[in-house]
Amino acid sequence: MTILMWISRWQNEMELMIMGLQIILFLFLTIGVFCIVRQQKKANRCRRRLELYLKKHMDKPKKKEEKSVSPENVQNKNLHEDEEENRIISTVLQEIFP
Repeated sequence: MTILMWISRWQNEMELMIMGLQIILFLFLTIGVFCIVRQQKKANRCRRRLELYLKKHMDKPKKKEEKSVSPENVQNKNLHEDEEENRIISTVLQEIFP
């Protein structure tokens, strides 16, 4: 009878150990999935921020190229300013001397 009692106690202990292992495994997997999902959210957030940053700053070189200082740009700007000054002077002269 002692052998049967020992076997039944051993089976109960094994069932408890297996249940404990299942609980530990469940917690481990749950925490692992939580960490993986959190890392994916961080990666997606960083990717979106990087895309917005690149969209914002990739357009700037085009504007800088237009504003670059070259002899032709300076000459065109000077001609435009001269035309405006000439228009203003001519309107003032027309008002003074009709």
